[in-house]
Amino acid sequence: MAEAMLRSAIPESKRKKYIVLSAGTGARNGAPASQLAAKVMKENAINLEKHSSRLITKELADSADLILGLSESHVNAIKEAFPESAGKVFLLSEYSGIGGGGINDPFGGDIDTYRTVRDQIYNHVSKIASKM
Repeated sequence: MAEAMLRSAIPESKRKKYIVLSAGTGARNGAPASQLAAKVMKENAINLEKHSSRLITKELADSADLILGLSESHVNAIKEAFPESAGKVFLLSEYSGIGGGGINDPFGGDIDTYRTVRDQIYNHVSKIASKM
């Protein structure tokens, strides 16, 4: 959800400057977005139909200028797996400047859980995109 939201939040005139990718610390390569994630994003006119999950790799971490994690556990897992990239890994809420700690993974939750997480992510990525 965060990748799609950030892509759509970046001003149109600046989108070609940035490559926004999503990769998980426990993702299964090639999996589609969950049905609930797709549904709550569609409520905000964002289509996840073409989403395909991927696991973060050393190559992705090395090539990234910035790595944002939703939760402390994601951030810690990335820093531990790729210590040479630790200086560019931040918690989404920290990087946005809003604070508020980590955002829980909605996987396994109900639709209201997904909506809550979607809205939390949106607040942070909107703030980040406004600075781009």
